[in-house]
Amino acid sequence: MTRVWLDAGYRTERVNTASGKVVFRRAAVRSTRTAGLIERLQAALGGTVRVAPGVKLAEPSGELWDADES
Repeated sequence: MTRVWLDAGYRTERVNTASGKVVFRRAAVRSTRTAGLIERLQAALGGTVRVAPGVKLAEPSGELWDADES
């Protein structure tokens, strides 16, 4: 998961191994004039997603997607 956050433009700010928590901070985005589409979307949508306490993003949801059905 860490690689996904880093690839999305976030940087590790604080790590607490005792509690198992990592704090990510959104890194500065290049000027929108030179930034690509992904960077512009990240800048526009940054901070709009909140994950509820207790939600484990790495756990399977149990949902079947069309690509999974064979």
